[in-house]
Amino acid sequence: MQIGVLKDGGSSATFELKDVSTSFVNALRRAIISDLPAFAIDEIDMLENTSPLFNEYVAGRVGLVPLTWEENASPEARVLFSLNAEAVDSPRVVYAGELTTDDPNIKVFATHVPLMKLGKGQRLRLQGTAVIGTAKRHAKFQGAMASFGQLPDFKKNAKCNKCGECVKACPQKIISDSITLTAPDKCILCEECVEACDKEALKVIPKEDEYVLFVESYNNVSAKGQVKRALETMKAQADAAEKELK
Repeated sequence: MQIGVLKDGGSSATFELKDVSTSFVNALRRAIISDLPAFAIDEIDMLENTSPLFNEYVAGRVGLVPLTWEENASPEARVLFSLNAEAVDSPRVVYAGELTTDDPNIKVFATHVPLMKLGKGQRLRLQGTAVIGTAKRHAKFQGAMASFGQLPDFKKNAKCNKCGECVKACPQKIISDSITLTAPDKCILCEECVEACDKEALKVIPKEDEYVLFVESYNNVSAKGQVKRALETMKAQADAAEKELK
């Protein structure tokens, strides 16, 4: 297997995978989505709530707030979070960043997420405990999203006179005037270019063993780091399965 980085934006990245099967890429996608441990607020004690939202609704929102990840954290770690918000003189929005923690390594990652709007004189006080889990248990533990597609095999033959109809038809705008793909990873294999060519000069088919993988991370781990964690998880699972067979 060969893997390369086509685009690295830190929290999001696009990878090119070669000499792999569809089942392997899909297994990697599923590992990124479901098997990576993450922190999430799982238990909440509502101390005071005079907001317009029910306790259960508030707890659901707080539980979905992305938290940072610490690789060396104990699997049994329990981190206490607190929130004490009040709209004194006028209505205001309560943001996730107002949640305080007793562990400086485990804190709110997306501080800009709005939790609710409090009316004048309304108050919200709560305590929550963050634990480690995976998205197999609940979506709030999901630390990244991943999707993949096959790379295109884009070919033109001698009938092509570079009329430009395929360039106009491409919804992704990734065909150059010289009739070549400028960004193969963005091709969605819609074949609009093929249908626009009345000379039958183009052919676009998916490659059998080349894929593009898009990963977006929701916490402080980079997209590249999430892929590495997923590959390590897959290896550990394979080693455990092999051990059981012996």
